[in-house]
Amino acid sequence: MMEPGLSYELRVLDLIDIRPAPVPPPATFAEKIRRLLRFAFWHHGPFVVTIVLPVVAAAFYLFALSQDRYLSEARFIVRTPSVGTTSIVGSLIAGTSVTRAVDDAYIINSFIESRSGLAAIGQKHDIRKMFAKGRGDPLWRFPGPFRSDGEEELYRYYRRLVTLSYDKNSGLTSLYVQAFSPQDAQAIATALLEGAEVLANRLSARARDDSLRYAEADVQDARARATQPLEKLTEYRNRERVVDPTRISNSIVETIGRLSLEIAVTNAELMDLRRSAALNPRVQTLQTRIQALERQVQNERNRLAGSDMALAAKIAEFELLALEKDFAEKRLSAAIKSAEAARLDVIRQQLYVERVVEPNLSDYPEAPRRLLMLGVVLFACFLLYSSYKQLRRAQLERKRLG
Repeated sequence: MMEPGLSYELRVLDLIDIRPAPVPPPATFAEKIRRLLRFAFWHHGPFVVTIVLPVVAAAFYLFALSQDRYLSEARFIVRTPSVGTTSIVGSLIAGTSVTRAVDDAYIINSFIESRSGLAAIGQKHDIRKMFAKGRGDPLWRFPGPFRSDGEEELYRYYRRLVTLSYDKNSGLTSLYVQAFSPQDAQAIATALLEGAEVLANRLSARARDDSLRYAEADVQDARARATQPLEKLTEYRNRERVVDPTRISNSIVETIGRLSLEIAVTNAELMDLRRSAALNPRVQTLQTRIQALERQVQNERNRLAGSDMALAAKIAEFELLALEKDFAEKRLSAAIKSAEAARLDVIRQQLYVERVVEPNLSDYPEAPRRLLMLGVVLFACFLLYSSYKQLRRAQLERKRLG
């Protein structure tokens, strides 16, 4: 038998579980992260929300998802020839020079920024295939998560990758093209410049064709109008059998003047003879001569005017035809000068897209600038957190004072 005291102690030990407490299993890595996040959120919630989470999200996007974008830069200037004078001799002496065309530069730049520029690229390259190379980037891929595959969205995406900068002082236009490979960026820039050159040539050809066509039509019309008075004048000369009635009238006027002078001289001689020898037989001879001269003068005057066959009517018709002929010749001369001026003006309207800097092939990505963007996000988050702390501090101060 057991002793009474020992039996009591054994019974007590039976009642008390002397086995060690069970050790919980070690926490997994995911559990540790959850505990850490729970602790950080409950004790540093604003800091986590305003700084940690945005910076981690930005870093994950920049270093894990974002795609490198390469930049190709080109510079060009739109020029037109400048002619210093409109005369033929002056143009040969002065020659031509080249000046920049400000208004036409805006036309070319508008073409590059328009859907026509996108179409010019599409004629030579598969633009959708080029843009699809950034599918891993949710913000820059095409089509994106919130962007369809339509033509309008394609154009908006194109405007994000292609930008222009125009310098009014120098007339230079800088073209910047981004793509997901340096070869694609260079190819897009080259296609845009070639399309701009095609547009400039088309505008110049249209202006040249229109100006020269209208000028040539005016010359042909003036030449046709100039031949009509000439034909009428030739018909008049054949009908009247006279080349220039004006010259005939001038000769008649000269004859009348000469005969009048002779009459005056004969009258003076007759008067002298009558005073010295009134019965001289020469008196009758001089009187007969004077009468014959006066009849001749009257006949010559009748040839000039006084009847339907006189030269006055013929001269009037001749001068009218000659006036029409001179007017038509002046109009033809003016049309020829206008055609020459139009030709020189066409030279001034000729557009040239001169490449100052060819599209380059970049060997280093231009974007995204990951460290810089991450620094900007971090700075913005700190500003937000500081604003929150100041606002919280102001609220606590109002509660304490209230």
